[in-house]
Amino acid sequence: ILGSILLLFGFPILIATNLKLHYFVFIIISFAILLANIECKINIEKLNGTEFQKRVWVELVKIKKGTVITYKELAKKLGRPLAVRAVANAVGANPCAPEIPCHRVVRSDGSLGGYSGKGGVKTKIKLLKQEGFSGV
Repeated sequence: ILGSILLLFGFPILIATNLKLHYFVFIIISFAILLANIECKINIEKLNGTEFQKRVWVELVKIKKGTVITYKELAKKLGRPLAVRAVANAVGANPCAPEIPCHRVVRSDGSLGGYSGKGGVKTKIKLLKQEGFSGV
């Protein structure tokens, strides 16, 4: 006997009037909510890369969802305003895209630039749209 259908993160979950099933569904929902609230934490220091690359990747993590910065702005944040190409290369060498959000970095002319993660620029556009960035 079904009681109702609950949508959780877009997935239908059946709720029955049976007490055991209620308890089971409660556990599943609680676990899903817990997972949704856990940020993906990557220990950048343990990744393979130069110290400069790791500094760039640390800065990438600080870029808020739904926003973008340019490679030039990123170079300035690192105190290396003339190292734009080196910054772009370090962004492209990111081994953990999209967890380390290199998709939030664009060219100074406003164009998207590249994306070294799986799926290339199409994935970059998709990720930016999912995060609410309206400039794509």
